Amino acid sequence: MIKAFIDHPVATWMLFTALVITGIYALPRLEIEAMPETELPSLSVTTSWTGASPAAMLRSITIPVE
Repeated sequence: MIKAFIDHPVATWMLFTALVITGIYALPRLEIEAMPETELPSLSVTTSWTGASPAAMLRSITIPVE
């Protein structure tokens, strides 16, 4: 295949030019955004432990849940 491109340089340049023109034509029609709006999934977990210190809550509940 590479040999065909080397043996036919005019056809190679025509193909290259056609691909560039097609790319230039298609680029403005692409529906892409630099910063698209997305909604990330989220989950909220609430725990309570009456009388427990924050350190105990962290060790016993928060770290294992995360």
